[in-house]
Amino acid sequence: MPLKQLLVFLSLIVIASCKNNSGNLFIEPIDESLNGRLITGQGLNPNYYSKKDLFQYYEVANDGALPADSLFLKLNTFISKKYKRTAIGQASTLTVFFYKKKLV
Repeated sequence: MPLKQLLVFLSLIVIASCKNNSGNLFIEPIDESLNGRLITGQGLNPNYYSKKDLFQYYEVANDGALPADSLFLKLNTFISKKYKRTAIGQASTLTVFFYKKKLV
């Protein structure tokens, strides 16, 4: 199965635009430990967790200067580089959620 079919990154949740216009997009895991467990399945209840459908969660910051299509392209590139076929094993889908990081 081609990598493009494997990666199901349909869920971009970017709510409000950031006021910072420096143009440096920051993408970081909401919880690195959780993302690791969601990929490997270690420590997760097999009754609730499927190794065929993987999930990952990230926060995005400093995206205010980017138009929506440019942001999508950067997030797509991030996913393509981060999740190679060998890294996700026999999974049939990979869903990556991006959340707007709240700046205080």
